[in-house]
Amino acid sequence: GDSCSSLTTSMNMTKTRQEIYDSLPTGTQVVVQKYGENQRVAISNLQILPQKPPPISELEDGDVVVGVGSSQVVWTDTVMMTGQYQHKPRLPFTPGTTYSGVVLWTTPKAEKSGIRVGEKIAIAGADAGPRSKGRHQKWGGCASYAVAPYTAARRYPHTWSDGEAASFVYGYDTAYHCLVERGKIQKGETILIHGATGGVGIPAVLMCLSLGLTVIATTRSASKEKFLKNLGVHHVIVLSSPSPSISSFSKEVKKITGGKGCDLVYDGVGGDAITVESLRALKFKGRLLIVGWAATPNVAEG
Repeated sequence: GDSCSSLTTSMNMTKTRQEIYDSLPTGTQVVVQKYGENQRVAISNLQILPQKPPPISELEDGDVVVGVGSSQVVWTDTVMMTGQYQHKPRLPFTPGTTYSGVVLWTTPKAEKSGIRVGEKIAIAGADAGPRSKGRHQKWGGCASYAVAPYTAARRYPHTWSDGEAASFVYGYDTAYHCLVERGKIQKGETILIHGATGGVGIPAVLMCLSLGLTVIATTRSASKEKFLKNLGVHHVIVLSSPSPSISSFSKEVKKITGGKGCDLVYDGVGGDAITVESLRALKFKGRLLIVGWAATPNVAEG
């Protein structure tokens, strides 16, 4: 917030671009110095440290420096702090896989893409922040300043707040990548969505409905059935004991689809039982999209 107002004020003065950047105030950053035994311990281990704007000398062509306005903290972030995500971020690092704010500095390649100093952007995707595997891994959004590649920048409506933008890009960026770019969903297909009321489940439901798919959603709670129906979900399967359960929901899917099975399964829950039963629910040549593994988080060591 302070960095944004400082930039706006300074841009109205006759200073060089470098002088404007050098005048930005010292901010703060959340730092993970060691992994926690569990998520609660990991959060208690976090340190809040002073942070100067990233040195221009450390940037590479394609980088963008962002004055962070808001960062979303999700399950992925807290699991990373335990070292049990699909890959371990190198220590130390700043959490915050998706965030938004104002552009404070651009490199030539970023400028060629149309990104300009002073504009608002959100950062998401696998090539930025602690989810990435390269040099941007240490720069998460739980800080005053962050560095990201221009390919991770997402523009958003000027009427949105920083918080709305940061929250939107996590779920919808994930859902779009899985459903459209990888799953190649088509109008008229039938999809089964697990974890449909979660952070990546609701975006998947709404995206599939808007693109003309028939949506079957699972939930463990009968109280969430009405919520899903209000979203527009065509069929809701409440997983309970004895039936339908995690080990038998494919029968319900076959019943709904006239014995054919669904075209796709979008699984944000994970676990052997759901995966096996999801395969049974698919039609021949169906696609299984493994989106997350909330039921089995300890995956870093295989």
